[in-house]
Amino acid sequence: MQTILLVDDDRTTLIKISGILSKAGYQVISAENGVDAIKQCKQHAPDLVITDIYMPDQDGIETIMKLHELSAQTPVIAISGGGVAGDFLRMLEDFGLAGKLYKPINKDTLLNTVASVFSREEG
Repeated sequence: MQTILLVDDDRTTLIKISGILSKAGYQVISAENGVDAIKQCKQHAPDLVITDIYMPDQDGIETIMKLHELSAQTPVIAISGGGVAGDFLRMLEDFGLAGKLYKPINKDTLLNTVASVFSREEG
């Protein structure tokens, strides 16, 4: 079973996305901020990380950079509500971001993006 680390400071978003991914057969580990995400990544070595960009204390960009230092091969999908963060997502793709999602999260788009990342990793 593939393990996904889900990072978002919004508990409602965590519950919604976690539920969708769990029902699809993935093991989901949640973190409510970037600092906890780093701890969870060290403990569980996830196969994929999905992280929000705008979070207090340690934003998603800093979190992505630290995750990349820990495990450069772990793919990362970033989530944004749009606006300036949407511009960051486009830039991050140039630096190896595996995918991007925009809020509100669409179930089919989420599952297709995750499946696409995993199929690239296997191929």
